[in-house]
Amino acid sequence: RLVVITKAAIVVGALAAITWLVWQFLAHAKARALSGRKGMLVPALGVLSWAIPGLNLVAPPLVMWAMLRASDPDAASPGEKVRRWSSLLILPWWAGWLTGGWLLFIAFRPVIDGNPTYSELITRDHFAIAASLVGIGTTVLAIVLLHMVNARQVLKEDRLMFRHWVGWSRPG
Repeated sequence: RLVVITKAAIVVGALAAITWLVWQFLAHAKARALSGRKGMLVPALGVLSWAIPGLNLVAPPLVMWAMLRASDPDAASPGEKVRRWSSLLILPWWAGWLTGGWLLFIAFRPVIDGNPTYSELITRDHFAIAASLVGIGTTVLAIVLLHMVNARQVLKEDRLMFRHWVGWSRPG
């Protein structure tokens, strides 16, 4: 049963990763178009930030910060940096990714090495459960970030397309 569950988790995880990368590419492209920032916002860089070993430890949150800034509908000009509490969501989101990955590595290291003992299998289960709990929280934060970026981009697009209606969407 564990083998079937693990295979299913790998398939679902791979589909989720592909979906995330497609969304990130499209969101970067839209943020680039809406902000006029051509330098840092390269859609392929958002995807590559996950794939290059070593760089993938620090680049994904930096790329997300750049996308959040570029998607901010309240920024007056492309170079203006507006600090919002929403950018602080990136820190726990990324800490969750790193922690979950580390816990999974610790959990499955004895199994990959071959012939684990019963004690190592029990320890694997404990670390895998902890990784799953961290993964649930990280997934919730990822959903919040995804929704936040999409909402910002829709509002920014509306403000650009319907300038005579800008007053209703501007904060106080």
